[in-house]
Amino acid sequence: MTGLGGERDPMPNRFEGTVPRNFTGQSMLAQYVEKLQRQARTLLGDPAKYREALYALADLYCQGYELDGNELYGNSSPHLVRLPTYPFAREYFWVSAPASEASRSSSGRSISLRLRNGKSKQGVQAAVRETQQISSPAGSTEEAYELMTFEEVWEPQPITEPPAGAVQTAICFLSRPESKQAARDIVQAAGANAKMIFISQGAAYAKNSPLDYSIPDADQESYERALRSVMEDHQGIDAVLYLRAVEDSGHAADYSSIVRLVKAISAARLKPRRSLLAGRYETHLERCHLDSWIGFERSLGLVMPGLKTSVVLVESGKEPQVGPQGHEREWAVKDALQKLWAELLSGTEQSVLYREGRRHVSRVRPVRTQQGESPLRQGEPT
Repeated sequence: MTGLGGERDPMPNRFEGTVPRNFTGQSMLAQYVEKLQRQARTLLGDPAKYREALYALADLYCQGYELDGNELYGNSSPHLVRLPTYPFAREYFWVSAPASEASRSSSGRSISLRLRNGKSKQGVQAAVRETQQISSPAGSTEEAYELMTFEEVWEPQPITEPPAGAVQTAICFLSRPESKQAARDIVQAAGANAKMIFISQGAAYAKNSPLDYSIPDADQESYERALRSVMEDHQGIDAVLYLRAVEDSGHAADYSSIVRLVKAISAARLKPRRSLLAGRYETHLERCHLDSWIGFERSLGLVMPGLKTSVVLVESGKEPQVGPQGHEREWAVKDALQKLWAELLSGTEQSVLYREGRRHVSRVRPVRTQQGESPLRQGEPT
């Protein structure tokens, strides 16, 4: 999987390699591959050793050596499984139980699966068709399935997790001086000794101090330049907080700044443990825009495995009058910042919604429908 910066980020248990067209390989290693495949079946009772054998085979396959799938699966016949390729598809997949020995013997046919390198696209497609034909003999019936439906809901849940540990250094995307001061006050009131590095919107790139930067919002190079400078001045960054939509709920509709930030994190090789995307909403449309940010939370882990991203939505517009009239927005920003700091310290790694004074978390739960009832809601005609 390619990172957003154009480079491949390291992922656990992923093997890759480029095999020359004229690859022949070493005869001793080819014999070792055959021996290891035979031994792998005897290690099924020891998951750790079996996993190490599969890692070794995967590595050798990426070097160009062929694998015999029949040796890997033993008496079980492998079959093709359709897997998701798009992280937002929200599709669910199950591997069916293997067919019984009786059904396999009655068909009189078995699957021959051999993994080879260097095939053309047409050759791969032909091999897939051949495997599908073998695995689906004439006269076979289609496997029965059950339609399963799910819904995503927000359920009330207070913060109960123990503190995840002190935050030493955090990059905070805030622009207004009063918002920056409110963030400093909240950190100080919490007894934390964290360094807050602020990145504001400005007409041109400027490093005002090691703790304060200005960048043009639409300039990708300025994002990367600022993060590289932060890397040079500070030993490590614990968290990146994107809070522009907290200051101004109108920023909820603009996700392009988040994309530029993610690209800059990858290009600058910044390694924060947490990233938090947060915003206030006053209208249903702003709420919808912020809901769409959850897609970042659920897909960034695929290209940045070491980064834990969470989204926090804060309802606004219903705060009581506090202090002199005209300071309602300042109070709302400070209230949101207090909630966000608590979320950051709690170590929560899921979407959070603050609505009507209560904290909610996102849950996905199954929905049971009656026979003949459609799980799809009928919209109103327009």
